[in-house]
Amino acid sequence: MRYLSILLLFLMGFFSAKAQVNANGQINIKKGDVLKYAAKGPDGSIIDFLITVLYKDKTGVGFQYKVINGKKIIQGKCLVTPEGTKDGSSLNWDNLNPGEERHVKKDQTLFFYSQKFYKELVKNKKAVYGGTTYVLKTTPAASQIKINNKKVKSLYVTSQDGKEAFWILDNPDFPLLLNSAGNQQGPDMLLVNVGK
Repeated sequence: MRYLSILLLFLMGFFSAKAQVNANGQINIKKGDVLKYAAKGPDGSIIDFLITVLYKDKTGVGFQYKVINGKKIIQGKCLVTPEGTKDGSSLNWDNLNPGEERHVKKDQTLFFYSQKFYKELVKNKKAVYGGTTYVLKTTPAASQIKINNKKVKSLYVTSQDGKEAFWILDNPDFPLLLNSAGNQQGPDMLLVNVGK
């Protein structure tokens, strides 16, 4: 009976995580969701970023973060203003500090892009963020983003010089960073799971 209970709990967790990516390839991020990213440290080690959504509403977006690098754990909070969510012009790549409650500047976002950037990118096929011009391109077939074996609808952008590539959730309200390659300002990150 005990093993059956454990199996049922596992399956419930598995299916609730799978439900995060809907049939249209969208991820509906909401309060309480945990976004698990994997990143490479300077020494090549894998670092886990666990981002818990505290709120996502008219007051902005709040995250609690937990960075796990071997035995080293850093935890804190980051708060993005409604102005940044709507009209931000750059990502905040400052180092995360233990116990910090970071209030991101009104023109910045963290872990996602502004709605304004998304709209300009889709309309003009290019847009500027953080002083860099990004160009919207067709996602290479071999690099489609998948979470729990479900394809996520994303935008693929590269810097104009071709050194950086970012995959962004194709969602005008919350263009979440899904993956990066060649990031010149911070670590490359890959969203590997969304759950509770």
